[in-house]
Amino acid sequence: MDQEPLILEQTEDTPAVSLDPNEEMFFIKGRSLPENPYQFYKDIIKWLDVYLTDQPNKPVTFLINLDYFNSSSGRFLLEIFSLLEKSSKNGCDIEIVWEVDKEDELMLEKGEEYQELLSVPVKIKEI
Repeated sequence: MDQEPLILEQTEDTPAVSLDPNEEMFFIKGRSLPENPYQFYKDIIKWLDVYLTDQPNKPVTFLINLDYFNSSSGRFLLEIFSLLEKSSKNGCDIEIVWEVDKEDELMLEKGEEYQELLSVPVKIKEI
């Protein structure tokens, strides 16, 4: 089954999201302060779960480039990372790229925390 891409435009409070099975990289970019984080992230998590189940051996690079995210968004990011980690443990080639402004110490620390927390590779890319 061909899965339709999930593309969300960036707003003032929500990041741009691109989950396109025809691209080599998925991404979440911008600021994540949604009024209802569950409502915002549930379709992303559902899409990714279906994709990783249907395409178990297709390599996935997931780029995260956030200027800021609140704690509730952080919980949903962790849920996304858990799906990627589970797929990685099942043999899929998964990489998370944490892209961060080299001046942004807080977001750099967050990336380092995810590096320590996850068994899937988290590459910190300073820009």
